[in-house]
Amino acid sequence: MPAPSAPPQPEVSPAAPPGARPSGWLWLPTIVTGIIALLAASYPVARAFYLTGFGFNEGWNVYAARMVFHGRKVYAHPPAWTDFNYPALSFHIVAWLHGLGASYLFAGRFLSLGALLVSCVLVAYIARRLGAGARHAAFAALFCLAIFAIAARSYVGLDDPQILAQMFFLAGFYVYISGEPNWGRLAAVTALFVIGGNIKHNLVDFPLAVLLDLLLTSRRAAAKFIVLGAAFLAVSIGWEIGANGPYFVANLLSARRYSLAQAWFKLFRWSLAPIEVAAIAAALWSLAHLRPGRARVVALWFWCALGVGFVFGGGDGVWFNAYFDWFLATATISALIVPWLMEGQRWAPTSRAGRRAEVAVPLVLLLSLGPAWYRRSSRFPHKQFHFTAIFKLPGRQTRFQMQVRFLRQHPGPALCENLLYCARAGKPYVYDPFDASERVLTHQLDPRPLLAEVRRRQFSVVELMRPVRYYENVTGPAIFPSLATAIARHYRLAFHSRRSFLYVPRRQP
Repeated sequence: MPAPSAPPQPEVSPAAPPGARPSGWLWLPTIVTGIIALLAASYPVARAFYLTGFGFNEGWNVYAARMVFHGRKVYAHPPAWTDFNYPALSFHIVAWLHGLGASYLFAGRFLSLGALLVSCVLVAYIARRLGAGARHAAFAALFCLAIFAIAARSYVGLDDPQILAQMFFLAGFYVYISGEPNWGRLAAVTALFVIGGNIKHNLVDFPLAVLLDLLLTSRRAAAKFIVLGAAFLAVSIGWEIGANGPYFVANLLSARRYSLAQAWFKLFRWSLAPIEVAAIAAALWSLAHLRPGRARVVALWFWCALGVGFVFGGGDGVWFNAYFDWFLATATISALIVPWLMEGQRWAPTSRAGRRAEVAVPLVLLLSLGPAWYRRSSRFPHKQFHFTAIFKLPGRQTRFQMQVRFLRQHPGPALCENLLYCARAGKPYVYDPFDASERVLTHQLDPRPLLAEVRRRQFSVVELMRPVRYYENVTGPAIFPSLATAIARHYRLAFHSRRSFLYVPRRQP
């Protein structure tokens, strides 16, 4: 098998001829993209500094980190009414930061924010390594931030480990494309992949793309990659079981409902629709670069990320986060499209047509995000895209704290759909609203013990994200219908805001 070709050096534009127009204006798309990215990210970034319950998983992550900090094993029991179906490394990182004085919640949020920025920088470095100029690489980094701030806005600054995990996978990907696949480089790549997998386990498109590229290039190098990956994976699984409990695998493989119709819907509604123009351009580029060469691994990554996102997208509880790696691949390729077009059209970078293409193509990619921004701004004006929404955050924090105080004033266990309310109120983790409901609806868990506790009014407060009658006509995902009926019959509404409804037990006859 031929040895892999050396990575191309970043291209250097030839010197402009005397009298040519200055090239500073070619930075215009990058500057505009930076402005748009900062505007779109301003609200979710500001929101991360406020104590509000805007993420379904945040309380769950707080409970897990708290257990680790106090020396309890998160996988000590098989999944039942509670579980932890993520690997535990992020819980340990947050628990360590808490030991340094950080809040569990804000440590997780700021880790996610920092990891997003590093991920976008790594996108630029990957593009640069593949031959993109500094201007195009900077555009890719800012375009990455704009995509996440618009298409994945709910995850920006969220206490969730996926973006932290993707940072390690991107770092491993960058190491892979930076040189020959010898033992040392492949060991570094697999180590970074396994570290990322111990934070979030379903980002398999990165190692899959690398493995396919190695199989097409050098089967010996592919065998090295498999051996190293298996060794590191075995060590990581051993650490998870030894440090965090014997039911690690059982928790990780906790079943969910699955629907191909749902996978198709999410593909078009939540992944393709926000970035359709950029995704089509990236698809054309990737099809043209499936031939041998260092760029082939990025083309493979683009299609692997799309396929893996589609497969996982059919599961309940999986949203547009299934396509985060596809967003990253699209942003990376955005830096390589203009050089590719110039190569195909034989345009010189200093020609009039070349300069126009360098400005027009990135602007078209950026403006293609406009419809998604407008749709989500008009549909969710209170959530994201109006800058004035930042000034409403203190009021949201005040309401959140009022509801937490309400929970604290009612001693005893509580049942919270948004677990952050219960976590902040110091309530024990006795019921996972999403995963427990999935096990009930897939007939893995008998709901009668929980329903009996509700009828006996064992919970001092029940917190729901919508009025209880809503759940009686909806099959999941968090409160199954028979549970909603029992709550409606034995509890009454005592306090509510726009996003939270608190129920207390009715008086017994």
